Amino acid sequence: MIMDDALPGIKSFFKATALKPNAVGMLIRLVAAFTCHVGRMSAVQAAGAVRSQARHRAALVRFLAQLKWSRDWTVLTQVGDLLLQAESRRQGAWVFIVDQTYCGQQGQKTENTFSRANYRRRPKKGQRRQKKYAKRSCHGFVMGLLLTPSGLRIPSCRSYYTQAYGAAQKKPKPAALLLAA
Repeated sequence: MIMDDALPGIKSFFKATALKPNAVGMLIRLVAAFTCHVGRMSAVQAAGAVRSQARHRAALVRFLAQLKWSRDWTVLTQVGDLLLQAESRRQGAWVFIVDQTYCGQQGQKTENTFSRANYRRRPKKGQRRQKKYAKRSCHGFVMGLLLTPSGLRIPSCRSYYTQAYGAAQKKPKPAALLLAA
């Protein structure tokens, strides 16, 4: 069986944006990585999503950093608030789905990570010549999805901060249950 290895209609979808070909190529990689991903979604997956023209993961991260879209996130929050105000007049059932996600990291100097495991390795006879392992830790996120009576889906995401990271960044450290509220 021969399978088509392309996203149908993706170039015509981005044609209306009037972006440069390089930017369209990077956006195609992001769309392909999110729609056809296997395993963990990462910059490595997105950079290699178009197999015939693979890029380095740093090129994709530099592309996202140059766009400076992050300053417009407050506008998205305001639009979400306006949607909530408009939906508050409707009758029907509201559903809020909450999910807590842990994303594992490995390294001694990774910021804002904590250990979920409460175990110790079995001690060996001699530790002197044994291989040293990096510390395993994870980031914590609380994701939520609000389903309104008319069918709108409004997502929300909150990060879990460790005490040390929260003190350094001057951010409070709420419990995971408070993040969901």
